[in-house]
Amino acid sequence: MPKTEKTLILCIDGDNDIGIKAKFATPVVGRQTNLESATILAVSDPEEADANAMFGAIKLYDQLLGQYPDESFEVATIAGSSMGGVEADRKMVKELSEVLKAYKANGVILVTDGFSDEELVPIIQSRIPITSIHHVVVKHSERIEETYAVIFRYMKMLIEDPYYSKVSLGVPGILLLIFGFLTASNQLENAGMVMAFVMGLILMLKGFGWDQKLVALRPRLPPPERWINLASSLVGGVVLLVGVIQGIDYAWN
Repeated sequence: MPKTEKTLILCIDGDNDIGIKAKFATPVVGRQTNLESATILAVSDPEEADANAMFGAIKLYDQLLGQYPDESFEVATIAGSSMGGVEADRKMVKELSEVLKAYKANGVILVTDGFSDEELVPIIQSRIPITSIHHVVVKHSERIEETYAVIFRYMKMLIEDPYYSKVSLGVPGILLLIFGFLTASNQLENAGMVMAFVMGLILMLKGFGWDQKLVALRPRLPPPERWINLASSLVGGVVLLVGVIQGIDYAWN
């Protein structure tokens, strides 16, 4: 007798809205239990996307039962944590293990309310094969969801990728450092001039590719412990230059 295919339809609530808003303990296993918890979640927050995902998982479960009567299906919802990060991932892995222990599935159909949950695909695949991914996104907000996912991905790249963070974080950091130094030196009225000078210098180095030449000269640069002294000397020199120019201008007039 051939082995019956057993597929788990898995819905993911990464930030545990079902536990916080609907007061339901996870994992939620079974059609009726998921229907009850999704209804309570939708009533508590009609704009909650996770409720739509759970209803979508239930609908998919009913469709597959009708299309493949010889196969076995189960629907379940697991939740992470409002804290996000490692804590949420560990909680979802634990709940997934509990579900798979009770229902020996051969594969998983992942149901999500957006594109951000796809980051969990490698974690789930390490436990059980994913045969399909089903997105349940409110029609009028689908493009917004995609746009948000793209913006978030690029923002993450600007912060975490060293190649881009040198510009996205390094340049504003230098400007803020200069602004603070000028404020402490009672030279705030010259902030615009100094920042324009520094920005012009940075743009010139980047535009003419001189930054790469400086990287090539790295072995000749002083040790890291002297960089702070050099940076302070540079800022001090700029402030001194501004003071000299103002002094000459005052004496001339």
